[in-house]
Amino acid sequence: QNLRQMIIHIIPYLARFFKGINDFLTKSFPIRNTGLIVTKFVAIFSFILILGKRLHLILLSAILMIEIY
Repeated sequence: QNLRQMIIHIIPYLARFFKGINDFLTKSFPIRNTGLIVTKFVAIFSFILILGKRLHLILLSAILMIEIY
């Protein structure tokens, strides 16, 4: 339960962090193409691997939050 509470606190920061990456990639590569999408997801999945498999759902939820905004 402590882990769950910690995760709830982390999610907004993760969302902001990935939104920052997303904005950076969008500015670096203004043309929205498959290359940008691939680059973004490679970055995201590398973070998933670094943080561990338990956090993949949290990261996916953060990604979904970004896609909604």
